[in-house]
Amino acid sequence: MFWLAENRARVTKKAGVKWRMLTERTKWEKMSRKDKERYKREMVQFKNGTWTPPDNDKAPFRTGSNMARANAPTTRSAPERRTKKKEKKVAPKRGQSAYMFWLAENRARLTEPGKPVTEVTKKAGAEWRVLTERTKWEEMARKDKERYDREMAEFKNGTWTPPDNDKKKAEPANGGEPSQDE
Repeated sequence: MFWLAENRARVTKKAGVKWRMLTERTKWEKMSRKDKERYKREMVQFKNGTWTPPDNDKAPFRTGSNMARANAPTTRSAPERRTKKKEKKVAPKRGQSAYMFWLAENRARLTEPGKPVTEVTKKAGAEWRVLTERTKWEEMARKDKERYDREMAEFKNGTWTPPDNDKKKAEPANGGEPSQDE
């Protein structure tokens, strides 16, 4: 197998030369036409959802990484298998780290117009490393981890309901107080 991978071009080139020199090709051309007809029939069946992979030894030879899939027994038809999608579960959001709480507070101060995000995060990381008084943000992170653990326990029991994010979007930016225009 490894030898063929390294020598594929040379082997293919020699096979091409021999094929061009071959005068009696009818046997292989007939096999090729027959296999092409089989392929077209199977594709029509596949698109209609009636195709099932062959399970006998007389099945056409299959090669490459598709061999195991093509000859493997299945319990469902191929179109059903393709259309089925994985259902996404809405789970509680993980707790934020102390660094993320600190960054949320300090992002405005660290951000400069035209400066790439990577530079801002490098600068923030350097400041966080030398920061000695982190208790405020560590306490926030501890409370958020407790919230996450509590919500995950409810989620596993089936009693957790996701927060309604539409309320936040509908709420005015000024905290719900009437503006001066009203």
